[in-house]
Parts: sequence; structure tokens; C-alpha cells
Amino acid sequence: MSEYIITRCYYGWLRFWTWFKKNMRTICISVLIILPILVMAFGDGIASDGHMFYFSPMNSLFLIVELLACIGLLASGKIGTPEDLPVPRTRFTKTDGDETWIPDDRVQELVLYMQELEDWMYDHFYTDK
Repeated sequence: MSEYIITRCYYGWLRFWTWFKKNMRTICISVLIILPILVMAFGDGIASDGHMFYFSPMNSLFLIVELLACIGLLASGKIGTPEDLPVPRTRFTKTDGDETWIPDDRVQELVLYMQELEDWMYDHFYTDK
């Protein structure tokens, strides 16, 4: 029974992590927009005694979360970059003037390449199943 629970928790975490990586850019932008509004509405602001500025705990939390959101926004651009995009060795098509065709001996290789490309796009969150 405990193995079932552990497996279920693992796959639940894996599903959440996949969703989070896919939507990280949107989440970070939402945090960057909504958090300043919440801090202005519920925060204590900045206090000063004439010599030094004091941040409230809410403002300190605001700065930390905003920094993490900016880092997440920068990292979200690096997820799924086409550095390891599968590229065929040679072109599949042949051209002769205005006519374009695929030789019969390259069709099976083209199908395998398309399957590899679809797997790559799925693994990098460009497509769903």
C-alpha cells in the first residue's frame, strides 16, 4: 500500500513539475504584476526615523519573491531552446526547377525523423500528446 502511495505522489509531482515548467513564464509575469499591487494594499510600507529606512517584513518578502520571479522569467526562456533540435543530415526533398519531390528510398527515413522531431517537441513542452 505504501508503495502505491509513493508511486502516486511521485507521478503527481512529475505532472505538476511538467505543468509548472510549461507555464513558468506566465506564472512569473503574473507574480511580477500582482505582487506589487498586493504589497501596496496590504504592506506596511517603508518607515524612516530620519537617519535610516526600515522595510516591513511584507516588503522584504516582496523583494525576495520579485527577485525569484525575475530569475524564473529569465530561466523560462532557456527551457526548450532548440540547441539539441534534431536536424537531418541531408535534405529529404529534391528540386528540379518548380517541381519538388521526395525520393522513395528516403520516405522511411523522413517518417522516422518526423517521429524523432515530435518526441523532441513533446519533451521540450512545445506540444501535448
